Amino acid sequence: MNSASQSQKHQAVPLLTLNGNSCEFHKENLERVVQQNGVGDLPVAIISITGKLRGGKSFFLNYFLRYLQSENKENWIGSQNQPLEGFKWTRSSKGITKGILIWDEIFKIPDSDGNTTAVMLMDTQGTFDQNSTQMNNLTIFGLSMLISSFQIFNIKDQIDESSLQHLANFTEYARLAKYCNSSENPDPSLLFLIRDWSNDHEHPYGETGGLDYMNSKLKVSSDLNDDSRKVRESIKKAFNNLSCFLMPHPGLDAIEDANFMGRKTEMKVWFIDNLKDLIPPILGRLGVKRIDGKSVTCNGIIPYIASYAETYSGKTLPEPIMLFEATMRTTCNQVIDMVFLEYEKGMQKELEHKPCMNEDDFEGFHKKYEDVALNTFNKDISTHDSFFHETVKEKHSELEKKLEARMGRFKRDNDKNRKHRKEVIAAGITTAVATAGVIGGAYVAFGPASCAASVVCAEAGTAAGTSGGGC
Repeated sequence: MNSASQSQKHQAVPLLTLNGNSCEFHKENLERVVQQNGVGDLPVAIISITGKLRGGKSFFLNYFLRYLQSENKENWIGSQNQPLEGFKWTRSSKGITKGILIWDEIFKIPDSDGNTTAVMLMDTQGTFDQNSTQMNNLTIFGLSMLISSFQIFNIKDQIDESSLQHLANFTEYARLAKYCNSSENPDPSLLFLIRDWSNDHEHPYGETGGLDYMNSKLKVSSDLNDDSRKVRESIKKAFNNLSCFLMPHPGLDAIEDANFMGRKTEMKVWFIDNLKDLIPPILGRLGVKRIDGKSVTCNGIIPYIASYAETYSGKTLPEPIMLFEATMRTTCNQVIDMVFLEYEKGMQKELEHKPCMNEDDFEGFHKKYEDVALNTFNKDISTHDSFFHETVKEKHSELEKKLEARMGRFKRDNDKNRKHRKEVIAAGITTAVATAGVIGGAYVAFGPASCAASVVCAEAGTAAGTSGGGC
């Protein structure tokens, strides 16, 4: 099946939309996409593209889509007359993408270690048009940066001061993440994609020329004013993984032909050649989404996006510290869910083995698995403690209460079994005990009746030469 027919079967669906000061997360869309693709437990890599209105973002992202859909990676660009399909794009002066969209097909690719990564493509609304507010622009850009693991910053012609300033607005969050997290390379990796580059005599097309150009633009020199110097310093401190690619113009047909469809025959060969130099290497070294140094799964990213959407829903932009706290709270919640589940599994296993254990044994097992849960929680979020001591303390207390409540339910079930055992004993069911004593007092407890037999054997004296032990 070719990529064109695949694109027609799939579509972009809303992930986040902006309504005034409200940011709506379409959780049901993401959950459905993850479920339909069967990737919930796979680590996710999220490629997002952001930039000004009418910069060709959707057009370019469709080449990532075409590569991922292609069965023949040697000829992934497609046939000469194959139109470019996928995320909606047009030559119109009006924007097409609203809010943040994801493609409803998630792709599985192997990494260098032979593991499988789920790749998600994310498109964003163009910024800085006459209908968007400054808050809308920064919200789109901030959410894209927070969610993605690989961020493409789409810029026309050159890196200018306004582009750097937009990026600098996000660097305080990135700096906090870099400082607090155990990961030395916090998400996302950032690529400056310079479109329609015309100065190839100074810096050649591609990644090598792009790196030289980016370094020249980010250089802190004595002739810069204080604001420009601070912007550059903040960007370089916040991101360890910065890259740049200089992309040529696709050709005059893209401008002059009203019927331009993105076919190979309509574009210059150097544009196609640079696509081949850019996209496969990016996907070949693509890293998974990491938060607090740990990889995040497709299911795991969902509560983080919900938390970010809630944080951005307000009359003013959230401070970086608020975004980081939203991340930290979500991380705490996920750790709580994980250790609570392990506590439940441990206690259930012990109670299945000894369904009506005595109080000392019960308390001992509870303490054992509670300590493991609390210690794991403390270990996993200890990097945040100095920043959010009260929040961490609150979440620790929340976990303690949750474990205590679950222990209470386990205890009620265990006490019910013990009560039933006593009722069985009172009814005089001792035949099994006597028989068991004769053959050596060996038994297996499968339920209240078995447990009762065990206890009666113990209470009947030492004639059988054994101890009830299990209750």
